[in-house]
Amino acid sequence: MNKLELINSPLETALRIIIILSILRQEIPTLDEIVMLDYYVLHANDFDPALESIHPDIPNRENELLIRRKLVIEGLRILESRSLIKINYTKTGIRYCTNELSNQVVKYLESPYSSKVTRNISESSTKSFDEIMLSVRKLITEDSNIWINKL
Repeated sequence: MNKLELINSPLETALRIIIILSILRQEIPTLDEIVMLDYYVLHANDFDPALESIHPDIPNRENELLIRRKLVIEGLRILESRSLIKINYTKTGIRYCTNELSNQVVKYLESPYSSKVTRNISESSTKSFDEIMLSVRKLITEDSNIWINKL
């Protein structure tokens, strides 16, 4: 796999997911919530000016939410195939959390990229999980520009 194949790949997404889940240990999010958390981490500056976004501020970036779900599903499949996540079947839906193995893997991630992901979700931890979810939902539902071409 070359460097370009890793960008926006299921593997890159899987690594972000285990970092996010390991930091938010007290929360056990659903697939939709993981999609929103992933978007939040990648575009953190859209929600908190003190944070640096990982992905560039391109026009129409909000539309990533429409395609991010597929990448998150593929990333979760990678993590599940390697026993790096725990899947919880609950009355409120299917929820995902880390396990001891994934927490150990996260400790060994030392790249600048993983540091940025960690920083964005850690510094956001001053907000509650519900506040983060609300801010992404607000972007989706209240920003009519998300559905209009901004070019």
